Amino acid sequence: MNVIPYIISVLVNIVYYIFLRIDLFTDSYHLPGVEGMVVNRRNAIDSLFHADMNGLINIEMLFMVVSIISSVMMLFGMSSSALRTVQRVSTIASTVVFVVIMIAAGNVHLTY
Repeated sequence: MNVIPYIISVLVNIVYYIFLRIDLFTDSYHLPGVEGMVVNRRNAIDSLFHADMNGLINIEMLFMVVSIISSVMMLFGMSSSALRTVQRVSTIASTVVFVVIMIAAGNVHLTY
């Protein structure tokens, strides 16, 4: 049994979670009584939370957990075609939702 795809699946989902928590997006705005621009950095999870798009984060976390659990089960020798299918589908779905989240978070323009 080749375990490399299952290890990669676990690592990729961990990297996705880390990227969701890194402050990648920047808002610049003026506040009354403050000279210059105020710069606020935010991560993708905060962006979607403020835009009332929590459902995307919940779906991503669900796919991540299913993918990691099924990959770990495959690593420990629980091999069946149904489990293999669940692992592959959840990993692909996690990747697709991650890309959608990053695009959506990049298009969120918060107002203060």
